[in-house]
Amino acid sequence: MTDSSRGQSETVGIVLLTAVIVVMVSVLGAGVLSSGPQPTAEPLVDLDIDITNTTVLITHNGGDTIDGRAFDVSIRNETASQRYESAVTGPFEPTDTVRLSHSYTGTVTVLAVAVDSNTVLGRESRTVATDPTPTTDTATATPAPETETPATETATPAPEPPAIDSATLPGTPIDDTEANNNVERTLTLTFDTEMDQTVAPSIELDGVTESSATAVTADGTWTTAKTYEVPVRFADNDVDETVDAKVSEAQDADGTEMSPQTALSFVLDSRSPGEVNNVVVEPDAITKANQNAVDVTITNPDSLDGDETARVTLTDQTGNDITRSATIDPATDETTLTFDTSSLADGTVTPTAVVEDDVGNRGDSVTNDQTPKDTTAPVVDSVTATETGSRTFTVTLEATEQTSMQASDVTLGVSGPGTVENVEQVNLDNSGSSFTYKVRYTVSQPGEYTVTLSKLTDAYGNDGATGQTATVALGDAADFIRYTGDADTFGSDGSGVALSIENTASTAVSVRNVTVSTDAASTLFESGSGSTQTDHEIRVVGASTGVWDTNKERNAGKDGYQIGSTAVLSDAATVSGTSTAEVTMYEFLTSGKGNSGKPVDMAGEEITITLGFSDGSELTFTVTP
Repeated sequence: MTDSSRGQSETVGIVLLTAVIVVMVSVLGAGVLSSGPQPTAEPLVDLDIDITNTTVLITHNGGDTIDGRAFDVSIRNETASQRYESAVTGPFEPTDTVRLSHSYTGTVTVLAVAVDSNTVLGRESRTVATDPTPTTDTATATPAPETETPATETATPAPEPPAIDSATLPGTPIDDTEANNNVERTLTLTFDTEMDQTVAPSIELDGVTESSATAVTADGTWTTAKTYEVPVRFADNDVDETVDAKVSEAQDADGTEMSPQTALSFVLDSRSPGEVNNVVVEPDAITKANQNAVDVTITNPDSLDGDETARVTLTDQTGNDITRSATIDPATDETTLTFDTSSLADGTVTPTAVVEDDVGNRGDSVTNDQTPKDTTAPVVDSVTATETGSRTFTVTLEATEQTSMQASDVTLGVSGPGTVENVEQVNLDNSGSSFTYKVRYTVSQPGEYTVTLSKLTDAYGNDGATGQTATVALGDAADFIRYTGDADTFGSDGSGVALSIENTASTAVSVRNVTVSTDAASTLFESGSGSTQTDHEIRVVGASTGVWDTNKERNAGKDGYQIGSTAVLSDAATVSGTSTAEVTMYEFLTSGKGNSGKPVDMAGEEITITLGFSDGSELTFTVTP
């Protein structure tokens, strides 16, 4: 019993001695390892992170002691985050705790980070309901009860750096004229908090060199606790760039420095476009036919940036003008613009072209030769046709026109019973603003001819012809009167004959006398005193009436009309142009004087009639009623 107890005591003694040796070795090893600084070694720790609605509790469960100055805690959710830098003052040892407050909802994630080794020591996430109950917990580190309790530590979130709330630079973009004049514009920066007015922001204009744009920081000033103004001066270096105003180094009233920030961007374009190489109006003249769609083509400048617009102006001789613009395609050599020039006056039209970029810089303007505009057709004053012979007539055309016209500018058409055998120019006078053209026609036969003007064009193709006409009759009156073929008898015994004649001319003719010949009778006699067919021996009724009547001839010793004699009418009977007249004879008798002869039925009997006209011509024709 005693031996057994002694043996156990030796065994226990050996175990205890072994444990002491292990502990001593561990302590000595830890002392050796910690004898020099190890800033980059990853701490070996076991952290427990507990997330509530308003607090985060981090417990050091074992492992290495952490330098609190290099111990940061980040708390975030889906939309925001905050970081507790140096969350503990002094060492953070096993069994220590740190309590931090938060106000996040949703999925809240906590990261515990060793800053010196950039190591995540612990990570935990938890969903926190909305509207959590607020607490007044503060961030404290609580040591384990069996060790000495350290002082309570408070973790403060890192301050937010100041930022630019708004920035303005009036008068941009800056163009070539302003750059040439070394214009200055004031850059105004407005911060979101009150700033340290003893510290000026650093301003960098990124995108151009200082020779093109410079922030004159020596003249910068704080106008209020939040507003800083600095002039920006520009120079002409033929640039076309977007400039970023980058701001840094400003500090708020607590000394927190801003993060670098691009306050605004603007365009500096101090490069004017080149001039166009040519400007041409097409076609060579503006006329009535093309004035609503006149093309003007410019030859583009030799170099283009891609933001240019061509502007073309057409100016008439009275000073009126019209302007059109078109975007220039840098891939093409030419740009064409189409104008409606109907508002411009006739005369000369001058094209002027210039190229402008998107900020208003313009190259030199280019003007080409003047282009004539004539939309006024010649004015036809008169077209006349005059008989100069039985088969010839002369046409005279009078017109008013500013440009010189030739015979080739005139087209006349002739229509009538015959054909044109010869055309001879008699006269052409195109001096001044008047135009006179005379031409003589020879035709194959007499008759009435109509002349039609179908073309009268000036030098620019404007046509004043609208189908103007003139009519001329060639030959005597007898050439235009024809028997219509409708002779017929009248009266109960058929002893009267009536027929029609037609005037084919447009001018009137006059019948002065009538001769009637036939073998079937010897006398025409009627003693009536009325005005009908049976009241006159011979009667011609047209626009006016002429008669031969026994009652009027008796005093001359005549007794009725003797067949074959010439009966002079009481008045010349007028036959209007393109109209008819009626000729009547009554009553045909066999031999005997007065009414002693026997009436003759003239149906089927030949009668030869000769009409004598006022111009001395005669027409003879035979009828068979």
